[in-house]
Amino acid sequence: MELSIVLMIVGLLGAAILETYRGYIRTKVANDTGLHRNMVTQALVNFVTNYGRLPCPASPTRLPGTTSPVLGAPILAAKSAGEEICAGLDGVISVAGQRKTSSSPAWAGYTPVTGDPIPAVPLTGDPVLIGTVPYITLGLGIRDTLDGWGNRMTYAVSQYMTDSTKFNYDNGVIDIQQMQRTETPPGSGAFTDAIFPILNKVSACPTGTHATCSVGSVPVTQRRGAFLYVLVSHGRDGKGAYNYSGARPVACNATGGRDQENCNDDRSFLDADPKTHIYSTVHTLPVVSDTFFDDPFTSYSLARSSDKWSYQTTTTMYNKTKARVGIGVTVPLADLDVGGNVMADSYLANEFCTPEFDDPMTPLNPDKPAYCINAKMIDGPDGSVYGSGRALGCPEALMRGIKNGTADCEVSTDLTVVTSGTCAPGSYVKGINATGGIVCATP
Repeated sequence: MELSIVLMIVGLLGAAILETYRGYIRTKVANDTGLHRNMVTQALVNFVTNYGRLPCPASPTRLPGTTSPVLGAPILAAKSAGEEICAGLDGVISVAGQRKTSSSPAWAGYTPVTGDPIPAVPLTGDPVLIGTVPYITLGLGIRDTLDGWGNRMTYAVSQYMTDSTKFNYDNGVIDIQQMQRTETPPGSGAFTDAIFPILNKVSACPTGTHATCSVGSVPVTQRRGAFLYVLVSHGRDGKGAYNYSGARPVACNATGGRDQENCNDDRSFLDADPKTHIYSTVHTLPVVSDTFFDDPFTSYSLARSSDKWSYQTTTTMYNKTKARVGIGVTVPLADLDVGGNVMADSYLANEFCTPEFDDPMTPLNPDKPAYCINAKMIDGPDGSVYGSGRALGCPEALMRGIKNGTADCEVSTDLTVVTSGTCAPGSYVKGINATGGIVCATP
């Protein structure tokens, strides 16, 4: 009897300790997953800041430390595991994005028109590349890109956004939807689960039928299917995820569930708030349910960098916008337009130019300066015009300046033939001309 009581007490204590341990493990998994998500997200922001684009995905199947064989076009090079692959090669897949050409079947939310900043690819739409996080390209370790269950996070990106010449925060082609619980009608107590598209806020109202530009007189700057990238953890069941070794132990369609949307290799992804009942907290797997969803996050927001400058080396930096820079002017008319004085110990230039128009009210065209002088014309070795072997000057004459690449000379005045004269009241003697006469000027 006493032994039975002791065993019962031990069993109760063991069950309590076991449940506490399980809770600890769940918390640790959640914390590790959130930490690695934040690390990858920040690395993406830093990459955009430094390179003006997003990275392409890495191969999801490549074992860490290995190198792929020479890939096909357009890569035509071997890639180490964790390096970005900007094509549908070595496990990275390429699918059509939300944007389609007007000649293609219409897809919800977008119809390109003339003037769109990103050209559509005929019949295939803007591509979306799907793979895993390119940890080497981002300067991370592979373990930084694993979720708390030890699986690689899925990383999908709008391919045009991996090109710095086309990158734009408003022109992704990934569609994000969210599960929400709604009460219909309000106050009825009847709740249903529904999936709604998430609209991406854009900085300017885009043209074409892919956006509603106003409701009445109020501009609307948001549209569906315009996200640049998505980062997904596939949850405890690991459905559709690739593990550390590059294997996919649980197929995307192994069981039913809404979370298949995040591994079925298309442009659409699904998000749900883990704090709501929609997120499945069942800890006994597998779960066969059409409503099952346990992906802890679907990240798709990219903080916009306000830093327009980036270091190329530790001692040189450049402007990432590739645009004109104004200092003291709001509309720069040249690559560098300074509305003020410039102080420098030395000044290196090939040419010195005046504006095309002297009239300050006339628009300046800095790409077509009217009057330029080559710096080599002013001085060269031993005081000669560079490359000519002769000095730039006016033998036995006065040099007034440089005109059409040569010295502008004036014959010296013979002071013996200077004639006397006076200037009219209110004027003064400015000089003596070549014939010996005085030159007057009015102040």
